[in-house]
Amino acid sequence: MSKSYTKAILYAGCLALVSSWAIAGSVSSSTSIITRPPPLVLSMPVVIWADCQWPAGQEIMQLATVGGDGNPVTYTITGGDMTDFKIPVGTNSLQVGPNGIATASCNISNPITITATQQ
Repeated sequence: MSKSYTKAILYAGCLALVSSWAIAGSVSSSTSIITRPPPLVLSMPVVIWADCQWPAGQEIMQLATVGGDGNPVTYTITGGDMTDFKIPVGTNSLQVGPNGIATASCNISNPITITATQQ
C-alpha cells in the first residue's frame, strides 16, 4: 500500500469521525456548547522579597487576578506564615504583619498560601 493511499484512508477516516456527510442534498450535525465564565487565576511571582526591617503594615505587593465572572474577589492567607504577613480585609494588598517580621523568620524562606475567592 502506498504512503499517499494510506494517508488518504486515514484522512477519510478522521473526517468520518468528526463530521456529518451526505452524497447529495444537505446535511446537519448537532452538538452542545457548555458555557461558563473564564477561570479565576491568581497571578503571583514565584518568589516575593520582603525586607526584615520593614514596619508593620508595609505593603509588599498588590495581588491581582484575571478571569472569573466579574464579581468582587477577596484575598486571604490560608496557609504558611500567617503571623509575619497579612492581607487586610477588603484589600488586595499583601503586607507585613501587625508585629513586623519576627527575627526568627528573617533570612529564611517563609512559605505562604494566598487564596483568591470570587463570590
